[in-house]
Amino acid sequence: MECEHNREERKLAQGEADGLPLGALADLRVDAGRSQTNCGNPARGVQLLEQAVRDFEELYGTGSDKVLDVRGLLGRALTEARRYDEAEDLLVEVLVERERRLGADHELTLIARGNLGRCVRMSGRPHEALLMATTLLSDRQRILGVQHPATLDSMGHVAHALGCLGRCQEAADLFDQQAGMRTVVFGPDHWATQQSRHNALTMRCRAAGADADATDLERMVAQCVRDLGDEHSSTLSARGLLAECLQRTGELDRAAAVLGQLVADRSRLLGLTAPATLTSRRMLIEGQLSMGQVELAMDSAAAFLRDVQERFPSPNVDGISSTWTVALVVAAAIEEHADGRLSDRTELELLELFEDLAQVADDAACEVLEPDHPLRVEIESVMDDYWDQMIEAFEDPEE
Repeated sequence: MECEHNREERKLAQGEADGLPLGALADLRVDAGRSQTNCGNPARGVQLLEQAVRDFEELYGTGSDKVLDVRGLLGRALTEARRYDEAEDLLVEVLVERERRLGADHELTLIARGNLGRCVRMSGRPHEALLMATTLLSDRQRILGVQHPATLDSMGHVAHALGCLGRCQEAADLFDQQAGMRTVVFGPDHWATQQSRHNALTMRCRAAGADADATDLERMVAQCVRDLGDEHSSTLSARGLLAECLQRTGELDRAAAVLGQLVADRSRLLGLTAPATLTSRRMLIEGQLSMGQVELAMDSAAAFLRDVQERFPSPNVDGISSTWTVALVVAAAIEEHADGRLSDRTELELLELFEDLAQVADDAACEVLEPDHPLRVEIESVMDDYWDQMIEAFEDPEE
């Protein structure tokens, strides 16, 4: 059976060969671009939709509703192609224009908000994405009703954001709720219902990761590779759970091997600063410290901080959270080796690394977070205790 994206490309090629009018060709490009994006080739989708935008601008002018529609599709394709900055700029413009023309409660405005929120989440800002998704879900429930398909889609956006923040059991429960409601609306065998169930299972596996043993997780990895392929998100997640289990049970060499390959694969597929990649990089730093590979861990942590600051040039809660998490990993390593197994020089280098990471997080938190924000409160509390200990150690050195 011919795949949808191939069928739409064939229609476009035939239309070009037949010399169809520009408007008809532009419609075919939109169909082909949407299909390519949905079928895993967003780069081709972007190419087709960019040309469609130019075609419709030539036909109807830059401010036409048709152009605005296609620009929204282009923003989604750019998101899937991981060109997040371009996607976000375009999706913000589309949202502003939707609100101006149609009002805040129009269905197309709500769709634009959902597209923007998804881009924000995929670009590595799950805290912001959760707030956006939660607000959109509430608005869609009010405007469209709790069982409207778009409302159910918004439940999934909230659940995905929760999963990105590590709140996997909450995400699984919400996906289960979504599956139940989709069963009522679409039936038990509809692809959307099945997708909800698959997402719930994935989140439950992540939630149970801390209690699973390596043998079970290795079977899970093998099953994911067989059923979904090496590069599927669930396969990568299962490999991350396996690495976490191996670290926890002290199989540090095996964990390091799994994590090293996982970091390489996620960096290649998702980018250095995607949320999942950052999680794997933090685990790798933790493993390096546990194995006594201090110099390697320091290089990894310095690269982590550099990449996060490049991704978030302006202070941002997700960048702060990532940086602070690595600071805590370094602090835990210092505490673990407080029995004198580290040389004075190495311990001092780790202390300096912790201070560098913590200071970046502390300064950014004071700049952009409210005084009662939980993350800011945690950072300030830990840093106050840390400096008190430093002062005490300086005033009362060991004899």
